[in-house]
Amino acid sequence: MLVVLVIVSLTTTLLMTGLSTTWRNFERLGVRDLTMSAGQMGGSWFRQSIEGAVMYHPYRSNFTGSENSIRFVSFNAPFDKFKAPRQIEWRIATDKQAWILTVIDSSQNNQYSVNRFESEPKFEFLRATEWENSFSSERSSLPRSVRVMVDNKEWLRVSPMRPILSDMPVEYPSFGNYEF
Repeated sequence: MLVVLVIVSLTTTLLMTGLSTTWRNFERLGVRDLTMSAGQMGGSWFRQSIEGAVMYHPYRSNFTGSENSIRFVSFNAPFDKFKAPRQIEWRIATDKQAWILTVIDSSQNNQYSVNRFESEPKFEFLRATEWENSFSSERSSLPRSVRVMVDNKEWLRVSPMRPILSDMPVEYPSFGNYEF
């Protein structure tokens, strides 16, 4: 009986040591995955919002951009769970140590910091065949693609998933004046 108790106690001790090591490994993997997910979240939010960019008026542009900010309407705003079209702005701000990519919810006046860069990032816009440092248009249109450059390397490139030119129905003139 004593031999059986010794064997059971040794087995239990080995099993508890193995389980605690396994749980520590799971915790480390979970923290690593969470850190990686948080680092990729900014790029994912940026991609989703640009892909969801929409034109809100056939004659007025609602997409404007410069090297350090982009303002447009998107139905994929990162902070909107209802996916309704909403005005958002992406901005590159600086603090003393780094540059921060932030998204601003214009309707609620909230600002979210989503990514930090050690070097200065810049937005660039593909209009027809060339990349430009700014984007605005007289008519409602979207750039063909938007990219974020860091140290002359492309960090992220994304294209709108909707038509980049506003479509006007052929029946539109027959309905008279209509305010959007």
